[in-house]
Amino acid sequence: MMSSKAVLTFLCCVALINLANAQDQSGFISIDCGLQPENSSYTETSTGVKYVSDSSYTDTGASSFVAPENRQNMMQSMWSVRSFPEGIRNCYTVAVNSSSKYLIRAAFMYGNYDSRNEIPRFDLHLGPNKWDTVELESPMQTVSKEIMYYVLTDTLQVCLVNTGNGTPFISVLELRPLLNSSYVAQSGSLQLFERLDFGSTTNLTVRYPNDVFDRIWFPSTPNGSKSLSDPSTSLTSNSTGTFRLPQVVMRSGIVPDIPGGSVDFGWVPDDPSLEFYFYLYFTELQEPDSRTVETREFMILLNEKAFGKPLSLNYFRTLVLFTSDPLTAKSFQFSLRQTQNSSLPPLINAMETYFTNKLPQSSTDQQDLSAMRDIKSAYKVKKNWEGDVCVPQAYTWEGLNCSFNGTNMPRVIALNLSSAGLTGEIASDISRLSQLQILDLSNNNLTGPVPAFVAQLQNLRVLHLANNQLSGPIPPILMDRLESFSINGNPSLCPTSACEEVSRNRSKKNKLPGFVIPLVASLAGLLLLVIISAAIVFILMRKKKQDYQGNETAVDAFDLEPTNRKFTYAEIVNITNGFDRDQGKVGFGRNYLGQLDGKEVTVKLVSSLSSQGYKQLRAEVKHLFRIHHKNLITMLGYCNEGDKMAVIYEYMANGNLKQHISENSTTVFSWEDRLGIAVDVAQGLEYLHTGCTPPIIHRNVKCTNVFLDGNFNAKLGGFGLSRAFDAAEGSHLNTAIAGTPGYVDPEYYTSNMLTEKSDVYSFGVVLLEIVTAKPAIIKNEERMHISQWVDSLLSRDNIVQILDPSLCGDYDPNSAFKTVEIAVACVCRNSGERPGMSQVLTALKESLAVEVERKKHLPVGSTDSVEELALGFGSNPPPRLR
Repeated sequence: MMSSKAVLTFLCCVALINLANAQDQSGFISIDCGLQPENSSYTETSTGVKYVSDSSYTDTGASSFVAPENRQNMMQSMWSVRSFPEGIRNCYTVAVNSSSKYLIRAAFMYGNYDSRNEIPRFDLHLGPNKWDTVELESPMQTVSKEIMYYVLTDTLQVCLVNTGNGTPFISVLELRPLLNSSYVAQSGSLQLFERLDFGSTTNLTVRYPNDVFDRIWFPSTPNGSKSLSDPSTSLTSNSTGTFRLPQVVMRSGIVPDIPGGSVDFGWVPDDPSLEFYFYLYFTELQEPDSRTVETREFMILLNEKAFGKPLSLNYFRTLVLFTSDPLTAKSFQFSLRQTQNSSLPPLINAMETYFTNKLPQSSTDQQDLSAMRDIKSAYKVKKNWEGDVCVPQAYTWEGLNCSFNGTNMPRVIALNLSSAGLTGEIASDISRLSQLQILDLSNNNLTGPVPAFVAQLQNLRVLHLANNQLSGPIPPILMDRLESFSINGNPSLCPTSACEEVSRNRSKKNKLPGFVIPLVASLAGLLLLVIISAAIVFILMRKKKQDYQGNETAVDAFDLEPTNRKFTYAEIVNITNGFDRDQGKVGFGRNYLGQLDGKEVTVKLVSSLSSQGYKQLRAEVKHLFRIHHKNLITMLGYCNEGDKMAVIYEYMANGNLKQHISENSTTVFSWEDRLGIAVDVAQGLEYLHTGCTPPIIHRNVKCTNVFLDGNFNAKLGGFGLSRAFDAAEGSHLNTAIAGTPGYVDPEYYTSNMLTEKSDVYSFGVVLLEIVTAKPAIIKNEERMHISQWVDSLLSRDNIVQILDPSLCGDYDPNSAFKTVEIAVACVCRNSGERPGMSQVLTALKESLAVEVERKKHLPVGSTDSVEELALGFGSNPPPRLR
């Protein structure tokens, strides 16, 4: 039986083939922590892996070396350590390829480097989340932590956290690029439990260069089994499949040690709530004999329950069997048993076991994260600024306050660098902190002007610049908008008497001549009479206007940007050539095709009889003036002349999404196409929720408001019902119900409370339509909502019937399951259990990357020597995005 310990001893690897045959190390990041001198490197003789010093990856900690007598039989990378006696959290920052999956491995060997013989215990973090706790049982034990992690950004942080049980340290940090389609969890990431090379004839660990991904395989021959190998076989490693198994591992395996016996192995998890994934690897090692007919067929049982159908192995062909959904149990007992049709005993070559690490905490908004790192670099801040800026909240950077708005990414709202010894000018990177409300740069030695970008921080309420060496004028808008503003102690800053009024004491100290006050009072009275008269005339004139004009502010009041041009109705007629190309009715108006500046455009003309249509179109124009994103429809101009109102949009050659995903549509979208559209819509919606100030709730997300250009890139439109939402004033908007049946949040129906999660629900419905090609309301006898239909199939573990049959099974099953999981989580009736759009977007990008990777590595024009089978097992509840 296999050991139940999750931590495996990190042994010295002996290369089993000549290093001249080593694979390419492109993308490998191999860091020898504590290596001296700084910026040095070397090549490990047993593996051919090139290791580099950690000096460019962290700027804290101390370098130490394991005593020479403790280095025997160890790789050179284990000879040195970096310890962190100061600060609670210290981090390594590594540049990586964004939207990529990596094997990340950290190794620890104490070796009594500090001569204290006191083994520490500390936490290991990956970005903002706890990865694991590092515990060693003896000074010479080596502990390795390994996880398969999908990186969304171009940097990755691995942090060591002091928990009060000794000084954290690290020996080695390694990153290895993987295929995005490999090692997929329904949620979170897969953390290594065991990786076993069954029946090894050398009893040595196997890694790079034998394993192109540098996975470390440990030899194992469980009780009741024996080794079977065929060293003469010409079996090659997998060069086209997902897992690319090492040749030396697949050349051996285990069979029962007695005739008619079974191969048995298992373990008892320390935590029965852990969710496990299994990867089993098989290949036939016995060359067929033409004189006899022998077969190897066997069943795999897990806790006495059949794990798939009987397996038959073929010579030269590798079979990969893995779970597509997680399993939990108090114990796991595998048994491979020969069937009655088989003349040969069961055989297994290798196995990997992982458990889910949910890593639930979203990192700080990437723009804020990047800005704060650049500010740290620009000012050479000496504070213990390590790891993620805002999270975990216990380790938020000193001097910062962050907002934590449910499932959205944390944002920086306050930055206090008072008395921090800053020099130079006010860093321009501060302008990227778009949600900043409080900025304190007082008591430093800053020079230069107060930059204009400070006035452009729309949320800024408090600005303290006192006691610096600033000079020049102050942006006037700051004087009026800020609640608190201090500039004293800057002798060269706006030295004129006019600038002295910037202080919050706005009373004038110079007395006015005696005649001024009566004169001003008289003029004020006269002005008041004029205003009252004008107001009466204005009210009378408004009563004569058409009903469709309502009592809202006219569009003309908006200060249009250069790209948003105002047109006369005559120009609209000319653009549409007299409205001769009617594209059909939309909402309260009609769309027409036109030409503007040599490009095709769409002109939406509102009905003069519809006051509601006029209001919605005007609201849409209002929002489109201030939002600009590649996945939101672009407004090119408008007309507001008498009872004529029209808007000019960019032309979307492929119409709206609904035209292409109905059951009767002739369009056939691939799985990659569908995910690409979903990601586009999610990006646009996330921008509205997190990229706009104040945020905007779309309120009418549906397939007919998703438009497709000539390349089927998606853009979200239909902003007539949208509402700006100031999160600082509350968690929701109280508003009348509006939207399209089937897409409206059920909580919104019952409470009239509109939130960003209302959009998430609508997006979930759209995503289900993309996946299934069924409408939001399925017109059967019951008029079932699409979410209910999907739930009914998921309860029977029937995900295949959920997907659009036109896909013909051409999709990655893990990607498909994850996408359905995302959609079902979005349409949860309890809004508190729905993810935010940032979380949804992250999950969809990963799902898309898995499918892209699968298609990239499909074999072309040859017979695949590897068969990969994903198995559902057990009776898990319908998926929920965690």
